[in-house]
Amino acid sequence: MENEERIRVLGFTKEWINLGIVDPETLERFFEEYSEGRDPHTEHYRWRAFQSYIRSKPSLDEITACSLYQLGENDPDIELGGSIMAAVLRRSDCPLKLLMKAAASDRDFLTNIATAKLPKGAPPQN
Repeated sequence: MENEERIRVLGFTKEWINLGIVDPETLERFFEEYSEGRDPHTEHYRWRAFQSYIRSKPSLDEITACSLYQLGENDPDIELGGSIMAAVLRRSDCPLKLLMKAAASDRDFLTNIATAKLPKGAPPQN
């Protein structure tokens, strides 16, 4: 089976690959686990990949942080997506631009995380 098919089955997108979150070896290992029936929940594989990636990065630049946040926004599993977005917001290197965006979110938990970290008087952005 081609990598494109494995990516599709596990719910990854090209952005996951382009950001370096998932490499071919990890993709193969996850697909093998999935095919063997170890865990039928594809969002668990995406979460594991994200967690491994984020733990390996002592710092994130603004572009990467925003790209990761967008991965969460675009994930088909709303709970996983929200967890990804929250993890980015909780980082000490989360850019102000992203905190301001999240402060205007319609998801209360993201708004709460962001507003707690925003400097006093910073207006939310849409």
